[in-house]
Amino acid sequence: MACNQSQKVPKNVLPVPKMTNVLWDMMLADELVTHQVQVDTANIRMDTSMILYSQVAAAHSTTQQQFKQSLDY
Repeated sequence: MACNQSQKVPKNVLPVPKMTNVLWDMMLADELVTHQVQVDTANIRMDTSMILYSQVAAAHSTTQQQFKQSLDY
């Protein structure tokens, strides 16, 4: 039965090659925040992370919402 299912990716989900690139850049952003932001304030880390995530999404012409939906898929 599984063999008969469509391999199509839903419209709201990023294609695998693009998702791979976005995910890689998101991981790099996480590493940057972890290693560069030495302040103990969690709010500053969160703010920095959100800024970087927004920049990564913009660089890949996608939105954070579409990234999250793709990650869930």
